[in-house]
Amino acid sequence: MLFQKIKAIFIAIRDLEVDFQLSEFSAKEIDALLNMQLGPLLYFLANRHTQEKLNESMDKLASAAIYAKFTTQQNLGVVVSLASYCQKQQITMTLLKGISTSTELYPEPHLRVMGDIDLLFKERDFILVDNYLKDNGFIQKSLYSDEFYKNLHHDMPYYHAKKDCWIEIHHHLFSPQSKFSNEPIFLMADDNRCLSQIIGVDVYRFRVELQLIYTVIHWSESSNCISGRMAILDVILLCSKYKQEIDWQWIAHRLSNSLCAQPMFILLSFLSRNGLVLGVEQELYKWRNYPIKQNSISLYIAHKVITKWFFEDIDLKAKFLTVNNLELIWRTLLTNQLAVVKVFLLLWNIGFPPDNPRKFNLRFQWRRLKVMLGRSVE
Repeated sequence: MLFQKIKAIFIAIRDLEVDFQLSEFSAKEIDALLNMQLGPLLYFLANRHTQEKLNESMDKLASAAIYAKFTTQQNLGVVVSLASYCQKQQITMTLLKGISTSTELYPEPHLRVMGDIDLLFKERDFILVDNYLKDNGFIQKSLYSDEFYKNLHHDMPYYHAKKDCWIEIHHHLFSPQSKFSNEPIFLMADDNRCLSQIIGVDVYRFRVELQLIYTVIHWSESSNCISGRMAILDVILLCSKYKQEIDWQWIAHRLSNSLCAQPMFILLSFLSRNGLVLGVEQELYKWRNYPIKQNSISLYIAHKVITKWFFEDIDLKAKFLTVNNLELIWRTLLTNQLAVVKVFLLLWNIGFPPDNPRKFNLRFQWRRLKVMLGRSVE
């Protein structure tokens, strides 16, 4: 079961002194983990603990690690150069997501896979940043129009062809369409960042409590298994590194009556019950109002969805557990409804997908049923 293998990898990264043996992984499991982009992590641990290094699997893992290290070095070079410019211009640049966590939480930055570089700026500084990037070989590139990005929380992505590097310049943390966009905790993000460094250059990061909340909420909105899986590891390492520093009262106070409370409770209770984050669930039970009952059917289903979606190969599972169905289940679980109502909504939404205009079409439903049963639709 891949869940147990990924757990072993995550625990070994969290606690580097824990013994780790690559021999416990089959060639098929290693290939599946490579497809999940966990190759660099697996290679790092295998090199650290395993004596027998010369085999076909190690060659595959080494290739993944070398590529990750090369692309990460390229990205870090870009960020350090931009940070140096911002420091001279007195521009506040805040690191977001992977570029922040990779250089703060991981033994080596390339172990944290990321598709692009996410940075937060004040809108008044956008022109200076835009000029700098374009003067240094970046162009704005997308399949979507400028108009599309007017309704998002970041500008059209910047791309450097020679470095194969993508940058997203954010002016807000969530798009206006997100139900979390007007949450006070995120609207006050400017007041909750602190001075930090990346390779000797000044940058800003969020205070650890906001970083934790932001990572969990962004994870809850993502349907991408790869980035979502890395966000889960970010949370594990954040809670481990700052175990003594995290102010849970600060978190509980700001999440009181907040939409953020439910995803936080779901993920942190999942990680706690699986031994991936230690000493956290007892803090959650101190909250005045539980966003979801501790042993409810909703929490049970949510934990099962996390396991299937982020820790197992969905393609190997029953046809019922398609990515679309898992996303429907997840979205339903995050609605502000009673547990009993959610169960009925789950059945209804899976039977009749709310965003599909053909949901009441008999031919469409017959084809869906055959796919779920694993039969050909030809």
